[in-house]
Amino acid sequence: MLATGVYIYYYQEQIIPKAFQAAISALKLPINAKHVEISLLKDFPRLSLLLHQVTIKDSENTNNILVADQVGCVFNIIHFLKGKYILEQLFVNQGTLSIPVQKQVARTVRTDNAIEDALQANFTFPVHLKKLVLNDVKCIYPGKLSSEQVIIHTQKIFAKFNMQNQHLSMHVKGQAVIQEIAYKPISYASTIPIYISTDIEYNLLEQVYSLHRSTIKQSNNTLYLQGTWSPNIVKPYIDIQLKAPRLAISKILAFIPAVYREQVLSYGPKGKLACNLQFTQRDKTSIAVDFKLHEGSLLPKNLKQSIQVENVVGKLTIPNIQELNTSTLQVDNYEVKLGASQLSGSIQLNDFKKLYIKNQAKIVLDFPTLMPALSSSSDMHPTGQLIGHWDLNTSLDNILKHNAIHKSTSFKGQLSAQGVQFIYNQTLFQLQECVSLLLQDNVLHIKDVAGHIEGKPFVLSGTIDNWSTFLGDNQHKLHFNAKLYADYLALDKILQVSTMQHNHKPMDWSWLTTYLRGELECDIEEVIYKRFRGNKIRGRFKIVEQQLIADAIELIFAGGKARLAGSISTKADSLEIYTYANLQNVQLPALFYTFENFNQRFLEDRHLGGHVCSDIELTIQTDKQLHIDVNSLKADIAVQLHNGLLRDFEPMQRLSAYVPEKELKLLRFSSLKNNIHIKDQTIHIPPMEVHTSLTSIQLAGTHTFDGKIAYNLVVPLRNANSEEIRRQMPEINEEALAGLNLYLKLEGTTQNYALRYGNSLFKLNIKENLKRQGTILGDILQGNAAPKQAKELSTDEYFDFG
Repeated sequence: MLATGVYIYYYQEQIIPKAFQAAISALKLPINAKHVEISLLKDFPRLSLLLHQVTIKDSENTNNILVADQVGCVFNIIHFLKGKYILEQLFVNQGTLSIPVQKQVARTVRTDNAIEDALQANFTFPVHLKKLVLNDVKCIYPGKLSSEQVIIHTQKIFAKFNMQNQHLSMHVKGQAVIQEIAYKPISYASTIPIYISTDIEYNLLEQVYSLHRSTIKQSNNTLYLQGTWSPNIVKPYIDIQLKAPRLAISKILAFIPAVYREQVLSYGPKGKLACNLQFTQRDKTSIAVDFKLHEGSLLPKNLKQSIQVENVVGKLTIPNIQELNTSTLQVDNYEVKLGASQLSGSIQLNDFKKLYIKNQAKIVLDFPTLMPALSSSSDMHPTGQLIGHWDLNTSLDNILKHNAIHKSTSFKGQLSAQGVQFIYNQTLFQLQECVSLLLQDNVLHIKDVAGHIEGKPFVLSGTIDNWSTFLGDNQHKLHFNAKLYADYLALDKILQVSTMQHNHKPMDWSWLTTYLRGELECDIEEVIYKRFRGNKIRGRFKIVEQQLIADAIELIFAGGKARLAGSISTKADSLEIYTYANLQNVQLPALFYTFENFNQRFLEDRHLGGHVCSDIELTIQTDKQLHIDVNSLKADIAVQLHNGLLRDFEPMQRLSAYVPEKELKLLRFSSLKNNIHIKDQTIHIPPMEVHTSLTSIQLAGTHTFDGKIAYNLVVPLRNANSEEIRRQMPEINEEALAGLNLYLKLEGTTQNYALRYGNSLFKLNIKENLKRQGTILGDILQGNAAPKQAKELSTDEYFDFG
């Protein structure tokens, strides 16, 4: 032995290359090393061989399998001299190992004897490895496609091998870092340090690998694996069991496809997952998983508080991955909490192609804790709970796809209120403790939704159809048919914020007509909106083809009756509004007061009395925030006034020089009838005759929205005080005044106006009157009288009341 060692030491330069060539010739792989070192006497009889800057290519000499700074081998000289190439240890430092893609080999049918002979022929290995050490080596496992690969950086891996009785056993231990996984939809690129410890057995005769006592640890997460697999060409199979008592959800999400990962991560998922997985691949591939999720949570962007997901227990079964219609996902129990609100139940999903789902759930909506979670602040101060349940039996296609819900869908449920009340715009709403909502397939039944508004009772009932289809595709409309009874509605308070956004701009509510279709029948005893007071309101409101339609609305208003009809079209960028109203015996001062004197201060409710009957037809345009386009306003108003009064109307006081002032303070109208037209921001009043307690006045003119007025008045003087006329024209016979008309013009603005007479018309009226009577006044006007008997007046001297 000593002589052999001395011999090898002195002739190592010849022995080492020959031994190296003998070893690599047995491997049949081209190996290049820039420098080879040997250590003999230090560890004799062990022989250490160290290769520097090593490159190993594939059998076709095209691709590098291994590129490393160092590759070391340790032999036993005794085994070496006996012709046995037993590697006591093989180690690789700082390199890259690329596993070649296995080529497909055509399978042929063999007899059992042929298979056994083939296996026996493979029992003899030219080199037996006992220990493998990988230190700072990047391992690359390519897939069949160029885009598929796995990269693992082995920081330090120890593998011990033992060959006994045709059984190869291995113990692998060490640390590695997963750097990249790219396989079909899975794409992951990050660093996950892991610790590996496993025992592997290989039955050479049966070509079966067995995995025992295997663990993979990553931070606080641990996977336990065991099972068997065989690469047998004729009957390959895999049977692996994986157990994970505690997996962080955030780590699992790293492996889901990137297209979904960002969407899921936006919810901030957290939690711990425990699972047992059985993966079997023989003639078919099957997967079975038992799982339990605990300490889970989600935080959607629109919530101020996390949703707690607790005690999700279930099982996933895929008997054949090629036949997903046999697959089942069973969640025996789940609990989702948001504050004191809770959703719990069970889910069963069958047939992963058609996705049949059965869901039984209980729900508790606790408003005091739910509202703060949904919004940073709320002035509604809700109390109470909604408690209910639902049962769903359908295909997910009917819920997720853009089609109508299938007839076979079964959806049932109900909600009931317990102590529910809230304040909305300073209005107190209270719900009775009764069943309020019933779900039946694609119909939501609003039943016995009753309670109080400001202490006054209300009842809402009806149906909303197509709701589940609408949730899947809002191109479909919600169909509603409902009835509302209420004792009292203060709309000015209820609509205060619903028509205003946080920036104090009117809110666009026209989206309602986009998504809704149907009708609401109303029976309301009293409605208040600002100064409006309406009683016994009966009628229907409809939404059809993006139009809000009021259909035959009747109410008692201002001591009389009113009938309303009209529509609001929301199809265009602006709102097209059409209204027809019929008023019967409505108190005129109450009408002016209700509508705040129509935004003018010229003729107000304090000046008026009487009852009005009117037919009003109006069209107007507004934007979606209800800002009126005054240029678009058009109206035709047929009006009749009965027993009218005009009190202390300042323009009438200008007639005090010709009419007793006492008579002017209170004028009574026996009747008034006219058709008023509004267009181009101007109110057009055609000529009409107003019969008053004093006289009959003819009136016509215009009144613009910005307050410009131009009225023509004809006032008969048969009952007028003519002293002013006799003073200016003393020669005129009093009989000449009989049948004369005073022609007046009221012009200017409602803030600054003048009342003047029409001189030429007045003179013409006198001439015509004198011709009929044949008096001396005709000569006077023709200039035949003596100058001292007829005083010539300037235009400004005639009845100028400006």
